[in-house]
Amino acid sequence: MTFAPWASRLTAPLALLALSGALLVGCGGGTSQVDQFKPTRLLNFGDELSVLTADGKKYSVNALDKDDALSCGGNPLWIQTVAARYGFTFEQCNPDKKTVFLAKSLATVGAGVNEVLAQIDTFQASNSFTDTDLLTVFVGFNDIKAAYAKYPAKSEAELTAEVKAKGEALALRVNALTALGPRVLVSTAMHISGSPWALAEKAAHADTDRAALLTRLTEAFNLAMRLKLINDGSKIGLLLADDLSRAMSSERTRSAYGLANSTVAACSTALPDCTTKTMVSNATASVYLWADDTRPGASFHSYLAQQASNRLSALPF
Repeated sequence: MTFAPWASRLTAPLALLALSGALLVGCGGGTSQVDQFKPTRLLNFGDELSVLTADGKKYSVNALDKDDALSCGGNPLWIQTVAARYGFTFEQCNPDKKTVFLAKSLATVGAGVNEVLAQIDTFQASNSFTDTDLLTVFVGFNDIKAAYAKYPAKSEAELTAEVKAKGEALALRVNALTALGPRVLVSTAMHISGSPWALAEKAAHADTDRAALLTRLTEAFNLAMRLKLINDGSKIGLLLADDLSRAMSSERTRSAYGLANSTVAACSTALPDCTTKTMVSNATASVYLWADDTRPGASFHSYLAQQASNRLSALPF
């Protein structure tokens, strides 16, 4: 039978639609083609932005209860919000006295990429990853700071090559992890170019705009990582801490995040001992971006957790 051109253009899509529907029914599909990924364990790798101390403190602004005792569930780290999504508990923050802990942070204070690779090696030495594991990987700002500290003894070109190598190494390891089965939430390195520390560095050096240099180093790290990630939507969920931190630190856009201050550290005591009782005058955890001179407070963690939730809702990624 011969169809007119217009009829062919009409019936072909309808046939394809019918075929795809038949295939979906044949596979047992209903309203969706894939089952929602539900992890049985959460493992966190990274720096202090993913660390809970043994007594439940954070390298952020710690919340207190009505009796001024530490409330480890208040002002949660982004990984705590991810864990709560699945009903998982960290041993370091266990107010309900649970005995099973399906969330575990292996992150360490001051970690850079090399340390995160070591964290993964240490875990694999006595454990195995499974296809029902959810991993988070968040690192980078310590690598940027370490590279910047070598300037100007080392040129910007040398430092750029250094951070690019770190970004690539991280991406390659994340790719290797997904080959073992887990899903991985990995974040770009946050921008500290708008932090109180970076602004002080800029003011102290007239030779080069140090905040701009930090921006370029961060962008080099993140671009190198993203180019090497096998981010085809199946195993990796990419979080954009760089875009988030830049938007939150900008005087032009910070109000969209409910922030009143993005240039001054909220804490008057060193992390992780900062609490809502030890902040500078008029500061609150929700309206100050920075907890100390380079590490963000509760608001940043909240918005990064929102990104994570959005990615997890789309799993497989």
